[in-house]
Amino acid sequence: MWWADVLSPANQMLACVGGGPTLSEAAAAAWVDFCLWAWWFDGETCSRIPTWEQYLGVPRIVPPCWRFEVYAAPTSVPGGDKIQ
Repeated sequence: MWWADVLSPANQMLACVGGGPTLSEAAAAAWVDFCLWAWWFDGETCSRIPTWEQYLGVPRIVPPCWRFEVYAAPTSVPGGDKIQ
């Protein structure tokens, strides 16, 4: 299992993680998560569910200078809680 973060053109890591069984699937999941963040986040939690139209509105081509940092999924989170 792989995880990916999105890096902006300013080389800033954005707070999103995508997971998948392959590198490309993890990067794709991170990109979709990043693009839909505004719809998911309600100011306190990520409780909103994007519509089908919002999913279809995600750009299919990553703009120039945007990058992904892909890494093996960790087995625990900071603080020691095990990830299932």
